[in-house]
Amino acid sequence: MSRKQEFIQAVTHLEKSLANALNAVSQTGTPENVENFTKLMIKKEIILSTLLDEIK
Repeated sequence: MSRKQEFIQAVTHLEKSLANALNAVSQTGTPENVENFTKLMIKKEIILSTLLDEIK
């Protein structure tokens, strides 16, 4: 498996876990919790995009 494929597999696992976490936060958290989690997910997208560029 190439580095890019391993990275994509890891990101897929991460995304599934984050989707579950977002679901939990949105059901039990305050609006502030949801907002903070959403901000973290946006930062994660920026970081993952940069990492993917490095792998190419």
